[in-house]
Amino acid sequence: MSEKREYYKHLVVITFPAEKVSDYGFALQSFIENWPKEVKCVALVENANKLKNLEADNLTILDFDECVGFDVLNFESRNAWRGISDFSTVGDITKQAAKFARKVFAQLYVLENYNFDFLHYIDSDLQTVHKLTIEEVSTYAVSDSLVSCFPRWWLKEKVNLCDLHIGFTETGYIIWNKNHPAFLEWIEHYKSCYLDDKIFDFKQWHDCIAFDYATLVCENKYSNVTRDLSNGIKSKHPIVESCMGKYFDHMKGSRKFKGRSLERTRAHGQGFDKLFSTIILFTLEKAKTFKHMVKLGVIK
Repeated sequence: MSEKREYYKHLVVITFPAEKVSDYGFALQSFIENWPKEVKCVALVENANKLKNLEADNLTILDFDECVGFDVLNFESRNAWRGISDFSTVGDITKQAAKFARKVFAQLYVLENYNFDFLHYIDSDLQTVHKLTIEEVSTYAVSDSLVSCFPRWWLKEKVNLCDLHIGFTETGYIIWNKNHPAFLEWIEHYKSCYLDDKIFDFKQWHDCIAFDYATLVCENKYSNVTRDLSNGIKSKHPIVESCMGKYFDHMKGSRKFKGRSLERTRAHGQGFDKLFSTIILFTLEKAKTFKHMVKLGVIK
């Protein structure tokens, strides 16, 4: 319990199963090497005893099952009939409720049990590729916003903002401000998606929907709820294409098997690498558009 009573200006949380360390170990190692020593990371790991040797002065590994296993098991048991238990890396995220519930329960554990000003969540497939200073970390978190994140609400265009399944937030990097007046209420809305199964009221069952639900409810009642870390970048892969891409590579989905994101190289690379990535991504985007037009019958 002494761990939980300690105060942190900035604290980081991450979660993944030990069996996936070959896929996700780079996230922990790059945190140890590149984050400022004033910032500590709490990792909730399934089968944590297998990875205790990775602990460092700025990294504590907790047993996932001891912390949140009961809540996760109850959620899965209640909703097994819905077909929520696809844990594959490149599965249909709209139905992978059990997979993303783990992420949410880990976040909630730290949100509710630790003493901090700002909690940073980083996805297990987010690599810190350059050293960060405490000054840089502090620029991401501001005292007047509840959540600093990467909303893709611009994709909604003329659609109602509350249509959650369109343009949902990229939740690979999130910051919560514990001192915001809406902090506790936001948590209750977020928690209701998994303790009261509200997530199944929506068309998609992943954590981005739950995050936007809690955020938009608070947006209607409070000021300064959301800070957009994208800084105007309109991208479906916003972390790496924003200015934060200088420090982070988000290798989500199949990118983790390639070891980098082409989008980051296009935005922040140099020379031939930048040109090559730009050409490849342009070709892939055109091919995707062509395939979609064929599907619609526009092209035959």
